[in-house]
Amino acid sequence: MSSFTTSRKTTVYFTDPDNEIDDQVLMHIVLQRDTEGQDIYFVCVPGICPDSGDSTGTPTYNPREYAQYRVQCVRDQFPEQFGVNNFYMPEGPALGSVLRADKPNASTFSLFTWYDFQLFLLSQSSVFQVDTLVQVAPLLHIDPWKLKVMEIQTRIVMGDLMNPDNSMNLTKSMEKDTAEGKRLRTLYAQQEEILYKNSTKNISIPTLYARQIPIPYALMESLPDTLRNPLLDKAFEQFVGRVDPALPWAESISVANHATILKMLTKDNMYDVLTQPTDPRLVTMVEEFLPFMVPCDHLYFLRLCQMATAVEHITQVKYKTSGFNHEALEDAKVAKENWLTYLAEHRPDMSPLYDGIAWVVMQKGELPSVEESKTILYNALN
Repeated sequence: MSSFTTSRKTTVYFTDPDNEIDDQVLMHIVLQRDTEGQDIYFVCVPGICPDSGDSTGTPTYNPREYAQYRVQCVRDQFPEQFGVNNFYMPEGPALGSVLRADKPNASTFSLFTWYDFQLFLLSQSSVFQVDTLVQVAPLLHIDPWKLKVMEIQTRIVMGDLMNPDNSMNLTKSMEKDTAEGKRLRTLYAQQEEILYKNSTKNISIPTLYARQIPIPYALMESLPDTLRNPLLDKAFEQFVGRVDPALPWAESISVANHATILKMLTKDNMYDVLTQPTDPRLVTMVEEFLPFMVPCDHLYFLRLCQMATAVEHITQVKYKTSGFNHEALEDAKVAKENWLTYLAEHRPDMSPLYDGIAWVVMQKGELPSVEESKTILYNALN
């Protein structure tokens, strides 16, 4: 690898905003904290798109359009930085990539779709040197060979590189026995071979580690309205909604969802949910939701029952159908209002920080202990 001679750092984030809420939380932290000495590129990849394909498994969406949709989400939620154009510099505007004379060390922030970033890479006269590549999104639809033009000092991956089937950003979403699944796994293997080889240092953030570090309610509360409101909308949908059980990762994700939701309860209420029989009405709904599963103490079945009980307790609104999403509630508007009131009163931790942990790892240069990660995050927010 070539040595890095510039004092400025080049940081690239592969991200998929709007898929979860943690991508935008990560971007907020970066925009607030990394204001000097870096050229930062937020690269929106298509990621996992809602429409998985037609009956033959052929995708029916346009990945390029979906990457552009993610860029627009960022522009809507960060209007101060990207509302006018896709280039931002703290303390005032800059022309193109020319730094202002009075702020020579100010960071620059550029927002790209993967497809535009790919053209940017190809326009470089030599290999593009990256100090840190932060990969917090699945790289579906990305031509592995286009990644060859980056020479990376440190790559940080939100996912377990040793066990990629445990991570949504890696291969967890890819089926093993279908033609499309095998194609995606081959694509991933080619991408990983190139990225690993072109990176001097690779740091992996295992999912089980990340699940132990939640988004503090104080962080959500501190966000500007343009960011906080859509993130709370998404968080509410995830709070009341369960993943389609037909998806291969539905059961494993229920483990993290179950832990997050039950921790929102008071100790007494949590004890009741964990020890008392579930309302037979909800048991019947879970049976309808999991028609292929015989209850008989199966932990997945039990988690769904307990989450539904907790959701109804916190929102004070009942599910009317077994869909287990916001549309399945008797009154989603009232449920959300009650949920927001509950959050303001009890100030519970939110869902795991996931992608935001990559910023913590970047500060440390390695994967710290869970407690040290929490300390670094706390100090960054205060």
